[in-house]
Amino acid sequence: MKMLKRVTMLWVLLAVCFLSGCNLFVGEPITPPPPPASVLQPDPALDTDNISEEPSELNSGAGQGEIVFARDGQLWTVGAAGNERQLTALPAGTVLRSLVLSPSSRYVAFTVASQQVMMLDVSEGQPTAIAETLSGSCDSLVWATDSDSLLYAEAEFDAEGLMVANRIWRVDIASGTPPQVLRETSMTVDPAIYFPGFTFGSDLLAVRRMVANSDDPGSWLLLTPSSGETMILADGYGLWDVSTDQTKVLLFRQSEAMSSDVSLYQGTMPRPPGAIIDIVRISPETTQGVFWSARFAPDAVRIVALQVTQTDQGGIGQAVLLQPDASGVYQVTALAPQPGADDMMIVWHGEDGVVVQRWMPGEAGPSLWLLPLDGSPGQMLAFGEMPLVIGGR
Repeated sequence: MKMLKRVTMLWVLLAVCFLSGCNLFVGEPITPPPPPASVLQPDPALDTDNISEEPSELNSGAGQGEIVFARDGQLWTVGAAGNERQLTALPAGTVLRSLVLSPSSRYVAFTVASQQVMMLDVSEGQPTAIAETLSGSCDSLVWATDSDSLLYAEAEFDAEGLMVANRIWRVDIASGTPPQVLRETSMTVDPAIYFPGFTFGSDLLAVRRMVANSDDPGSWLLLTPSSGETMILADGYGLWDVSTDQTKVLLFRQSEAMSSDVSLYQGTMPRPPGAIIDIVRISPETTQGVFWSARFAPDAVRIVALQVTQTDQGGIGQAVLLQPDASGVYQVTALAPQPGADDMMIVWHGEDGVVVQRWMPGEAGPSLWLLPLDGSPGQMLAFGEMPLVIGGR
C-alpha cells in the first residue's frame, strides 16, 4: 500500500496540489476512484503503550494546540502530551478524505467517500452534512479567508465512468443557504478541469486548471467568480502555499516535475492580487531531492517542507525546516530524522514545532509525530493520518 502513494514524481506533485479524484494521464479515461480501504488499524504486535483505549463516550470539542486527525473512519483529537479522544461516531466503514481546517480553527471540513461534504464544529464536536453529489465525486476543499464559506470541486460522471462536467461550488456556512455554483465546465465544450486552491477576499480565488487526458502540466489562474475573468498567476509554476498575510507564495517549477530535483521557489503577491512577481529559488543549489508540500510558518519567513529522495524502494520523504541565515540564504535542517521513516504530511504546531504524518518501518499504517525545529528526536502521539492543528496552519 505504501508504494502506491508515489507512482511517479508528477503524480506526487499533482496529488498534493489538488485531489481531483480522476486520472489525468494520457490515453486513459477519467473514472471515479474506488473508495480506499482503511489502513490505519494498529498492528497488534506494535508497542501501543502511548495509545489510549477507545473511549466509551464521545468527547466534545478540541482545544488550542490539539491535533485533529482521522483514523478508522472517525475523527480524533490528541494533545502534545497524548490523551487521544474520539470526536465523531460516524457509521462503520466510513471513508474520510480531504480534511481541512478553517482559518478561525472553529470548523473542520471533510468528505465522506468523496461524495458527501461534512463539517465538524470543533467547539461542539457534532458533524453535519452540508453538500453531496450523487453522480460523481467531490474533493479539493478550500476555506474562505474569513471562514464563512467553503469551496469544493465536483466531478460529474456518466454511466460509463467518464467525466462529463466539472464544477466549483461555494457553501455559505454563516447563512446556511444552499451551495452556489461559482464555475461550471462541460467536458464536451472545454476539456479543462478546475480545482480551487486559495481564496483572496470574497470574490477572488486561485484555481488549478488541468486538461484531461493530455500531457499538459496545467496552470494556476486567478479567478474572479462574479465576472468569470481569469489571469495567469505565474507562468510555468505550480503553487504550494500562500502566507497568512497573502503577500508571499511558495512555488515549484512545472518543468522540473518529472525530475529527481524539484526546487522550491518564493514569489511576491502584489496588492491588489495579480500575477506573481519577484520569483526566486530559495532551496540551496547544493541540496538535492524533491521539495514538496511546502508551508509557510505563521511568521511568513520560516518554511517547512517534505524533501523526497529516491531509493531502491521508491521515494522517501523527510520533513525539513528551511530558515534564512544572517545573509538571507536559506539553510535546510532535517527534522527528527529516523532511518527508513517516510514522512507524508506536515503542518505547523504553533511557532516552535511541526506535526508530521510518518510511516515507520514495520508499522501497518502511519502515525503522527510532534517534531521540534532543531532536528532533535520527536514524540510519537497517535496512529492516524491527515493531521490538523487547532490554532496552527
